[in-house]
Amino acid sequence: MEKLGFIGLGNMGHPMAKNLEKAGFPLSVYNRTPEKAEEFREQSVVCSRIADLVENSDVIFTMLTNDDALKSVYEEILSLNITGKLFVDMSTVSLEATAHT
Repeated sequence: MEKLGFIGLGNMGHPMAKNLEKAGFPLSVYNRTPEKAEEFREQSVVCSRIADLVENSDVIFTMLTNDDALKSVYEEILSLNITGKLFVDMSTVSLEATAHT
């Protein structure tokens, strides 16, 4: 089974990641505010660094709040070895930010 990663545990990301967890997927999560990830600690891997999440995931979902957050996260991601990784962005951002990421 593919290992999933979820970055962004806000109003939309949290319940989406919880549904993946409940479905039994191996899940790693990351959030800029670590307290939002605590509820996942029992069944999933809570990462303190984006690099750790990307390294340990096959498919990475991003659900971020704005253009600046998306840019910041993907600047870090693109500095990593992402060979063979699939990224699914579901962030609430502008068309321009999506096109440049």
